[in-house]
Amino acid sequence: MSMRITQSMIYDNYVSQMQTSLGAYMNSAEQGSTQKKINAPSDDPAGTYKVLNLRNSTTYNKQLLSNCDTAKGWLQLEDSVLATQVPTVLTSIKELAEQAATGTYTAEQRLDIAYQVRQQFGSLINLANTEFDGKSLFAGHKYDATAFQEGLALTSTDAALSEQIAANNFIIEGNTDLSVAFQFTEDGPLQAGRAFRWTKDGGKTWHEEGKVTTAVDNGENYVVMSFDGVDVKMKAAQAATVMVSATNLDELSVGRDNGTVYIRPTAIYKGDVQYKGDVQDVLNLTYMGTGSAITSTTKAHGTFSGNTLVRFPDGVSSTAGSEFSWSYSTDNGMNWVEAKATVGDTTTRLPLPEGYLDLGIGAIPANGQIMIHPEDASVDYEIMQGTYISVNGVGKDIFGGYYTDQDGVLRRALDKLEPGRNLFEVVGDLIGYLETNCQDGCQEALVRLTQAEEYILTQSTKVGGLENRVDVAYNVLSSQKLDIQERLSYVEDIDLTELLVKMQQQQITYQTVLQSASKIMNMSLANYI
Repeated sequence: MSMRITQSMIYDNYVSQMQTSLGAYMNSAEQGSTQKKINAPSDDPAGTYKVLNLRNSTTYNKQLLSNCDTAKGWLQLEDSVLATQVPTVLTSIKELAEQAATGTYTAEQRLDIAYQVRQQFGSLINLANTEFDGKSLFAGHKYDATAFQEGLALTSTDAALSEQIAANNFIIEGNTDLSVAFQFTEDGPLQAGRAFRWTKDGGKTWHEEGKVTTAVDNGENYVVMSFDGVDVKMKAAQAATVMVSATNLDELSVGRDNGTVYIRPTAIYKGDVQYKGDVQDVLNLTYMGTGSAITSTTKAHGTFSGNTLVRFPDGVSSTAGSEFSWSYSTDNGMNWVEAKATVGDTTTRLPLPEGYLDLGIGAIPANGQIMIHPEDASVDYEIMQGTYISVNGVGKDIFGGYYTDQDGVLRRALDKLEPGRNLFEVVGDLIGYLETNCQDGCQEALVRLTQAEEYILTQSTKVGGLENRVDVAYNVLSSQKLDIQERLSYVEDIDLTELLVKMQQQQITYQTVLQSASKIMNMSLANYI
């Protein structure tokens, strides 16, 4: 059976064909203007999925390349400090030490050299406090503060006193512009009334009136030796067991067991300490708020990569079973995660992303906050997917000096290694020997300076290895960037030549539709009547 074709059907079909061909032509025109195949998800759903994934990969690759740039800048500056600048200063110090070690130099000449070495010592501290982009290179996680500050330390030729110094039983308070040498003039235990003498000009002038005194600090009894603005203290109970010698007081010499003690400069490390061995994690807690809310049983556990803030907006009751609200932030308070907990019988455990916090029983006022800050956190950069490198240095493990351990005791760094590796101690000893006219000490310091220089160069080699690793990662990421761009271009970018041919075909198709429709629409039965 034949079907009757009406003018309305012809018109509808004409309009549909015209819209289809015109729509295809306009879509091609849009592709030509944007140079993209996909301008809307409906253009190619599968291709859109690929494009989104590739763009995410591009963003991630860009971030990794930026991390590599930052890490490389940090490491290059570290390498410059350790491989070039510090050795340059050490070379100058060694030259001065060689001069002072000769027997022809007088006390005045050694004092002149000491002044120069003190300036070089200050340069070493400045280098150890070098910053990159406002961050201290050698302060561990405390990169917002200087790594070292100048302080005082002791050196002794007496075996008994050296043992006490190594055990950190002496406390030094005050300051002095020149090194001090003191000797006990009476044999016997280190106790109140024991006589000593001291000098600040290498033995040219001795102050003979010194007497050991006593003092009480925080309920603890101490014996004290005072020298023109400097106090050397020791707990009285410990001091009573120390026997001092008053023999061989004729000269200052490191080869004589004459009970001489030198008060001379050193550097105190103020940055974070990376504890190893039996200490798994060292987490400090700082309470911020009214009152004192941290009890002895309040402790944090875990492996925290950075500071974590815990706050209690409504406070915490000390009553077991009571509920309270709390929240934590791992981005210095920019974003908070809220939670609720119930006070336990002995402690209340609060889970955190990288560990947990145990609250001891005790009331916490409203709006109280506890900051968990790790002492062994490092400044890490992701240079490849899942691959991180630490770019910050722990100054005490590189330059030595003294540092405060987890028990709050000031200890000499690098004690378990050769003494010569503690750069600040070696240079500090040299200054003490120079300012007290001790030729033997200058000779000894000269040997140890070579050891310190070798150790610093070893540390720079490690940094150089990290630099090479970052360079390799950067090259790989650059190749990946090109690969991602090529794949993205293949999926998303238009082939202009192909598009022009396609648009010509679509234009011809559209014109054909218009011409054929115009002829058909003009035809009518009336033409044949």
